[in-house]
Amino acid sequence: MSNTTVGEEVTEFVARDGLKLFVRLWRPIVPIRGSILWVHGGCEHGGRYDHLRPLFQQAGWLVILPDHRGHGRSGGERTDVVSLEDYLNDLTDLQQQFCPGGRADVVLGHSFGGLLALRLAETTPPPKALVLTAPLLGLLHPVALWKRAIGRVLVYLAPQTRFRTRINPRNMTRDPAFLEQRLADPLLIRSVTVRWFYAMQQGLRDVWQQLDDVTCPVLVLQGLADRTVDPAAVERFVAARGQRSTRLITYPDHVHEVLQEADWPDIAATILAWLDEQVPVGKDAPAQANHAGKGSSGSPANH
Repeated sequence: MSNTTVGEEVTEFVARDGLKLFVRLWRPIVPIRGSILWVHGGCEHGGRYDHLRPLFQQAGWLVILPDHRGHGRSGGERTDVVSLEDYLNDLTDLQQQFCPGGRADVVLGHSFGGLLALRLAETTPPPKALVLTAPLLGLLHPVALWKRAIGRVLVYLAPQTRFRTRINPRNMTRDPAFLEQRLADPLLIRSVTVRWFYAMQQGLRDVWQQLDDVTCPVLVLQGLADRTVDPAAVERFVAARGQRSTRLITYPDHVHEVLQEADWPDIAATILAWLDEQVPVGKDAPAQANHAGKGSSGSPANH
């Protein structure tokens, strides 16, 4: 049984390998217009976006917001996978279970979640629209050569060796309230395994090689003062899209987490307005997704 509040539901989903994933469902409080698969960033969790829930519910969106395996309240070793395929399989199966028609109308990804969202659009039927906030398309500060040399050895001999991330909390947000929340959040992760890092690097190579397979419209929102991902790589991505429908919105003074800034309501409104253009309401609204199940692999578990 899932836990439900007004317009919100939390449940567990059993992945293909038996791992339990924590899932948030934001139920719309007006007639449903479509579904959004929300893909959070690396080392964080979906609960950090709860301040956005009322806006998306009032706009008629059903939002599926899982914690990645090894993140937040989901099971699994923290930030440790052999391949990004583990994440992509989870996201594919979550859509099939919770989205009307088995596929999200929109995929929204932040940072590492933006990389996953792009890989999902490249390797499965693409959504109607893709929204990326500060997507990980390149690292602003490459890993030192000596660390890479050690990593190449450890990935074979001790692949679960952990290294601390170089995430600076003050590069995440300029807003004091959001910064205080981040610093006090016990679910944030401050290290990754060697094999997680190399899986991420492989994902970066793959996403650039298969860029032509992203055929849906894309909205990108990027802070130009970001020191976590490379804003120049985001601009190269937009240029590489050529004539494909792509809109880039930049914020000169914003850092990495544009949806955790003081003007987040305005940025969220920009996203929702763009989605209104890309995913217009049809004659027939989609049915509510089925979220009852037996707790077997590929279904929700009792909670």
